[in-house]
Amino acid sequence: MKNLGEKIYILDTCTSTNDIAKIMAEKGEREGTVVWALEQIRGRGREGRKWISSKNKGLYFSIILRPQIANPNLLTLFGALSVLEIIEENFKLEVKLKWPNDLIYKGKKLGGILGEGTYKGSKLSHIILGIGVNTNYEIEDFPEGLKEKTTSLRIILNKEIENQKLLITILEKIKALYNMDFIQNELISHVNRYSFLKKGEKIKLKTTQSLVEGEYEGMDKDGSLLLNTKKGKIKIYSGHFIE
Repeated sequence: MKNLGEKIYILDTCTSTNDIAKIMAEKGEREGTVVWALEQIRGRGREGRKWISSKNKGLYFSIILRPQIANPNLLTLFGALSVLEIIEENFKLEVKLKWPNDLIYKGKKLGGILGEGTYKGSKLSHIILGIGVNTNYEIEDFPEGLKEKTTSLRIILNKEIENQKLLITILEKIKALYNMDFIQNELISHVNRYSFLKKGEKIKLKTTQSLVEGEYEGMDKDGSLLLNTKKGKIKIYSGHFIE
């Protein structure tokens, strides 16, 4: 994707960068275009959960992708891997991925990835890959209830982060890794190296259909979570963890 990041829309405030990028994509905006906001007033994560997006406190951006695959889950994991590797390379931090989209540092949430696909019939039209990283939040910036569960690069490193510089380095990493053969055939083996969950760990998940529990077996090549239950091994494509 040679033109990734060549066109970056910078917004002072918006509802959600994913919302803006989706509108642009539906109007024909080309692949690789980036929407970056200094603040989101309705930032969101998976299943519509609120994502706190205070001005200049985090890095919030979305990328328009038109991949030759029909699986948004793989693109979400691909985005997470790209951010993880940049944080590891630039800040020497051991960040983990909690399936399917949370970036975790020492048990606390540092960021998240949201991949949203739009289809025309059965064919994938585009995917909006939204990325959020807590960069310059202080602990007092987080509301009660999140202070014990959330962190930022500033809190960890005790220094201010240059959001624009971090954005450019993440885009460069995505550009370097964005290869359909890698995403479909090698991605999961790389992602499993960074898994927050340990193989054999007992977990509970709430899916749209039911509550399931079992032992974590890793991620399958399609991006699903493999769970060894009393009824045998099953694949989970969407759900959230029950602590």
